[in-house]
Amino acid sequence: MTGNLLTKKTRNTAAALCLLILFLILLVLKNPAVAAECVTRALSLCARAIIPSLFPFMVLSELLIAFGFGDLFGQRLGRPLARLFGISVSSAAAVFLGFLCGFPVGARMSLALYDKGQISKNECERLLGFSNLPSIAFLVSAVGTSLYRNRAFGLLLWLCCMASAVTVGIVTRKKEASAKEAPRTAPLSPAPGAFTAAIASATTAMLTVCAYILFFGTVIGCLSHALEGLALPEAITALLYGFFEMSSGVSAAAALHKRPLSVMLCALTVGWSGLSVHCQLVTLADGRGLSFRPYLCARAAQALLCALSVLILSPFVF
Repeated sequence: MTGNLLTKKTRNTAAALCLLILFLILLVLKNPAVAAECVTRALSLCARAIIPSLFPFMVLSELLIAFGFGDLFGQRLGRPLARLFGISVSSAAAVFLGFLCGFPVGARMSLALYDKGQISKNECERLLGFSNLPSIAFLVSAVGTSLYRNRAFGLLLWLCCMASAVTVGIVTRKKEASAKEAPRTAPLSPAPGAFTAAIASATTAMLTVCAYILFFGTVIGCLSHALEGLALPEAITALLYGFFEMSSGVSAAAALHKRPLSVMLCALTVGWSGLSVHCQLVTLADGRGLSFRPYLCARAAQALLCALSVLILSPFVF
């Protein structure tokens, strides 16, 4: 009986997904010019902003992982972070780089530590939830300076986003770091091919990131064109865009005339980071058998905390 129920549930899920995919196909076929324009715009975004701001960090983070930065950082500076979040000292490096460089650097280091047996599966699942933030360069330059004409607001967004991640990390902490649960590996010695391997790995990850931006940018553009006739409130449209893709969501939020609503929806989008980013994480973690429920719950909580804190503090920067 249980097997039949699972089979029926699986079939229903598959049927729903097929209907959704068919709807998206029809949406693109109905608006081929819009789809082409959206792909072109997304390619331009990747070339102008995403690749320049992410690729160097991704290569350098790969090199840090190869040269044992997790252990080095943990031994020197990682213990305060490890105690604060209830994580191993190696994981403190992933938190540090995630806060500093933004997604997907923190995620890649978390997964690399798990692959090397330096952290447990449970710790990796927890770590992914609060070690991945939008980069400070994106929030200050693209959001604060370009969209809101206020650099201080971009910095406030980053600080509130980081504070919400810290709060989630503390609330979900364990009493003891999970380094005791996972075997530790011997320190790695720099290999001659580490640089070329870092370039290759970062390139693959960068292509994945850009592919998701292209796909979701196209879907959102076609959906936007289809919804124009419904005359939906601009706030609902911004919320819908932000659920799927962060850059589209913050752009729509910045266009709102009511500033409190605008900054709240922008912060909500930044804290959530968009389904596109979550799909990128699923791709990066593929084949490891990790559960993404803790990650999604953590991101939802961060979105709410970030929106509330920015709504309270934004009058001080405008």
